[in-house]
Amino acid sequence: MSAADFSPVKETASPELSASARAALLVACGFAVSLALCWSRVVDIWTTGNFYDSDDAMRIAQVRDWLGGQAWYDLTQWRLDAPRGSLMHWSRVVDLPLGALTRMFQFFATGEAGEKLARIVFPLSLQLTLLASVAWCARVVLGERGIAPAIALAVLSGFMLGQFVPGRVDHHAPQIILLVLMTASMAAALDGARARLAAISASCAALSLAISIENLLFIFAIFATPPLTWIFRGRAARPLLLWFAGGLAISIPLCLGVFVAPSRWFAPACDAFSSAYAAIALGAAVLCGGLVLARRFETTFYSRAAATAVLGAVVGAPLSFAYLHCLIDPFEGLDPLVRDIWLNNVGEARPALRHFAMFPRSVQMIVIPTFFGLLGLALASWRSTGIGRARFLLVLAIALMGCLGTGFMIRVSTSLAPIAVIGCAWLALRAGDALSGKGRAAATIATFAAVLPMSSIGWAMVPSLLPEPTPSEIGANECLARAAFAPLAQLPPGKALASIEVGGYLLAHTPHSVVAASYHRNNHGNRAAIDAFAAPPDAARDLVRGVGARYLLICPSNKEIGQIAARWPHGLAAGLLRDPPLVPEWLRPVPISGTPYKVFIVE
Repeated sequence: MSAADFSPVKETASPELSASARAALLVACGFAVSLALCWSRVVDIWTTGNFYDSDDAMRIAQVRDWLGGQAWYDLTQWRLDAPRGSLMHWSRVVDLPLGALTRMFQFFATGEAGEKLARIVFPLSLQLTLLASVAWCARVVLGERGIAPAIALAVLSGFMLGQFVPGRVDHHAPQIILLVLMTASMAAALDGARARLAAISASCAALSLAISIENLLFIFAIFATPPLTWIFRGRAARPLLLWFAGGLAISIPLCLGVFVAPSRWFAPACDAFSSAYAAIALGAAVLCGGLVLARRFETTFYSRAAATAVLGAVVGAPLSFAYLHCLIDPFEGLDPLVRDIWLNNVGEARPALRHFAMFPRSVQMIVIPTFFGLLGLALASWRSTGIGRARFLLVLAIALMGCLGTGFMIRVSTSLAPIAVIGCAWLALRAGDALSGKGRAAATIATFAAVLPMSSIGWAMVPSLLPEPTPSEIGANECLARAAFAPLAQLPPGKALASIEVGGYLLAHTPHSVVAASYHRNNHGNRAAIDAFAAPPDAARDLVRGVGARYLLICPSNKEIGQIAARWPHGLAAGLLRDPPLVPEWLRPVPISGTPYKVFIVE
């Protein structure tokens, strides 16, 4: 079966090399535009070394520790809540390329300059990879004509590309790329002649789980595809089942062995890759392998559906009994007060409705492009037949999973965006086809004219009709700029008690250890920090001394500190924020300039 048999758009005959060359040129052009859009960040990273997110700061701190001799399997951040340390829920998957780039650049640049280069080059290389991945996905689902509008839409998807800007070195960008790759490879594998690509989809899913569990909902849609294909297509789906089962059977144990310490192989952690998610993935492999053997049930649709349901229940029931709590709340062990004060106020972790209420402009930048994407995928599924319809339904299912995830956590919208791009690109092609009778130039103009109203950057240029929050409501950035930490780095090394949000930056910018940082596994340190700032000064003294803090740091414009002060008006934080501040006798102010932080030595 040729691409023309199931592609929703008519392919023009051209040599494969020419088609590949055109795709590469389109990716290069898209990358040039996206680089121009984020060039100011390149300059800022190089000149200031700023971090724009706590996770980026902590990622660099983790890479430094690894390059400095910390063991591969030791993911404890020993300067966080020292001396006990805090075991991170991350893995070395992202540390590996980031550390390699840092070492390579440090061969010909100073240590800090080499690190800055890595923080610039790593996300830009991921940006290029993303565009290439979107191009492949568009080519598989839409045909060659879909590549150009898909790349244009990806470049104009500002909120998605925000995960790929220079300085963004956390795991979200690799996860988005892996999602696009597992979608494209599974869509391609629906053609029996290319079923081997299902192993690539399985491997991408395994690597994604090894990084973090944020793609879990999308991965469930990928896991469901081979069994559903067997239900509808019967024997023809055997190669898909075999390749997918084999891919999971090899890649899941491999990722577990390489990235998880042997001592933790059977620790059923809910917030990271562990035996819980490995068992679920291997259960999917067993289901697919079992369906290959269920040949006596292949004869009718109903027998195949019944066999899948029974085998799925046999495999899934014990897994659900053992690990259902992980799927309900991966952060089940988080202290309730820490959740209330910190996690519920993390921007990327807000539910969609709450985020849209706080930032109305984001409705038009996120919801409208997503709506067009879903509309395009639904219409394309309806109008297509055969493998073409199956591919659109697959992408639509993954997009719907993204909508569900976005409802719980707005960050998922950045992963949903490149999937919705496929539906938007289909609509853009339809707009071009509507004017194809007026000539090729008119059709091309119509195609790309349709791109802008389906992109987030297009809607960013439209004034919002709803009031937007003021900078003071969003929170001040002065507390997190590198310049704010430079004077603090000159103090003798010690343990610092500061707000949760600040901890990662202190670890990256100073030699100090910290009590608290924005990581949910640090329950003890984070709760201790909240209790200390909320307690009356006399009670706070014992709490602060109890965690071994040498310094107490407070930035008056920090939103978290302001929240604590408002909630506990007679607490330590409220007193230190007054004008003049109420400084208890056991805190000695440190005269320091060039920083918004008030610094106290604990006596």
